[in-house]
Amino acid sequence: MMYILILLLSFLLCSCDNAEPTQEYDFSFMGIPITDNVDEFTKGLSTIGFEKAKPIPGLEYTGSNPYYDGTFVGENVKTLLRYEKQTFVGIDVIFTPSLKLNLGSDIIDIGQMYLGLYDKLRTGLYDKYNNDKWIIETFNDIPIELTDRDVINKINEGEVFRCRIFPNIDQPHNIRPYIVLQINYNGVTIGYYNPVLLNKAFNNTIKDL
Repeated sequence: MMYILILLLSFLLCSCDNAEPTQEYDFSFMGIPITDNVDEFTKGLSTIGFEKAKPIPGLEYTGSNPYYDGTFVGENVKTLLRYEKQTFVGIDVIFTPSLKLNLGSDIIDIGQMYLGLYDKLRTGLYDKYNNDKWIIETFNDIPIELTDRDVINKINEGEVFRCRIFPNIDQPHNIRPYIVLQINYNGVTIGYYNPVLLNKAFNNTIKDL
């Protein structure tokens, strides 16, 4: 009897070790789960008021992937489904795609608009995710010693500032981010991704090495 109990305990421990470490996490966008079922995800977008939109002129995205118009944190936004190596991994939210920071005398006013939006979103992320379940990565974020003018000048020179949210899990392979907030010369974007799907896409790219 003791031998059977030992075998059963060993089996349970092995099962726990092999369990997906991200199962306890809800990787979603506005309550819509981010899974490999892109059809269900787009249906979810429709239920919360997002509609297909025309692509944004001059933005880097290309191909037939549709944009969706909607409202996020009180702002009118465009969103784009994100694929990595034909694998659906999440969604990019684009706040200010049509404006550029290098608009002559208006550079500071427009730049401060961008920075105010970025700060609003970053504050919201800190309030929600500053706990033991998540890791907030800030080493690529805006240094606190820089003035707004310094930051805007650096962005005009091509620098990108970002804040990223990772699930706080201990696993041997490199975990990918769940949320990426960033500001660059195109404006402010925030992406919501499923780290498991990102890892799947990455593994598909290196399987032939």
